[in-house]
Amino acid sequence: MKKEALYAHLYMVLQTLIMAPSYVFGGNAAREFPPFLLIAMRAILSSALFLSLFFLTKGLKKQKLSKSDWKKILILAVFGIFINQSGFIVGLSLTSPAHVAMLYSLTPLIVFIIAVFAKYERFTKANAIFVTSAVVGTLLVLTSKESAVNAKNPLLGNIITLIGVISWAIFLTYSKPMMRKLSPVQLTSIIMTIGAIGFSIVGAFFLPQMQWEKITFNAWFGFTYLVIVNSFLSYLLLTSALSKLSSAQVAIYINTQPIVATLITWFVGELVFQWQFFVGSILCIFAILGLTFYKK
Repeated sequence: MKKEALYAHLYMVLQTLIMAPSYVFGGNAAREFPPFLLIAMRAILSSALFLSLFFLTKGLKKQKLSKSDWKKILILAVFGIFINQSGFIVGLSLTSPAHVAMLYSLTPLIVFIIAVFAKYERFTKANAIFVTSAVVGTLLVLTSKESAVNAKNPLLGNIITLIGVISWAIFLTYSKPMMRKLSPVQLTSIIMTIGAIGFSIVGAFFLPQMQWEKITFNAWFGFTYLVIVNSFLSYLLLTSALSKLSSAQVAIYINTQPIVATLITWFVGELVFQWQFFVGSILCIFAILGLTFYKK
């Protein structure tokens, strides 16, 4: 194995380990902060971290970007930052961390479906079985509201999360060509900054109603984890790995995150066992593993 590929695998191992708890920690913050203020604060601080790294690595290093490139970057920011992060945080504020984690595990499946429509992948009979399994499993997970403890509106939260998942899959699919022109640090810094500018305008409307004294330590810890780990380290590790590994290899690591996140959620008492959620999760995992490993 080449040295670059080995490092990429190590990046994904670390990314998997730090991402699983973020659903629970992020959920604590999302339930106490107004969601769009939380997104704005997260985006601004994450952008500051990436911009620091961006300038330390000499920015674009005299690299010229065309108008077409900037248009593509803006589209990536809309899907990868605006829609994805809104779906993630708003979803966490309404449903359980386990539901959010399980729905985000569908990312490789949605990437595959996009690839089929773009004619990058072939749709076989076996794939039809896996996709059907995923659709049935997703519907079961979406409607399994009884398993979510202390959730405000599980069904709505699940639907919003699914929109974020679809957006994230679109970002992963179409960001790879741009990564041939820009490094992971360069691309992520630019789209994070675009996201921070947009979200800061939205978040400003929620500042007057914010009661800072009511925010608990758990919520502040969750917010800190979202900024440093979920936004900064996770994005950096994932985009670095994507530049060296195939989408299928990255998917193997992503597939383990919902299982660990669900176990953590159950352990801290935010999820009760329910057959509908359990069966739906098994069907989703079966579909994702099938699409990842079954080759004919």
